[in-house]
Amino acid sequence: MGRYIKDYMKYIENILGGDDADVDYEKLRTDFLLKIEFFQHERLVHFLVTFMVIIALFISVLYIFMTGLQLMAVLSVILLGLTAAYLAYYYFIENTVMKMYKLYDKIMDKLNEGSQK
Repeated sequence: MGRYIKDYMKYIENILGGDDADVDYEKLRTDFLLKIEFFQHERLVHFLVTFMVIIALFISVLYIFMTGLQLMAVLSVILLGLTAAYLAYYYFIENTVMKMYKLYDKIMDKLNEGSQK
């Protein structure tokens, strides 16, 4: 999904940075809003998954302290690795959606320029 998001952002940036002659900014705006919704959904799902993995990590660490079962440390290390990976990906998605908001503003600027001509 990360590669898809990066490719789509480059595609939009190329359109906004290129020649305006053949661009239907109203269609671009509509399509872009739909993609923002998809990516916001992706962001929400990854937030929930990250949150659940962190809860599981805390429970496993708490279980180690309460029972002294060292075998649970293996699960805790796995959950710690998952937490790090999910946090890094969530950080990427969060920043990308913020960039999409800025690109949306640029699309709106182009639409407003076109309507004033």
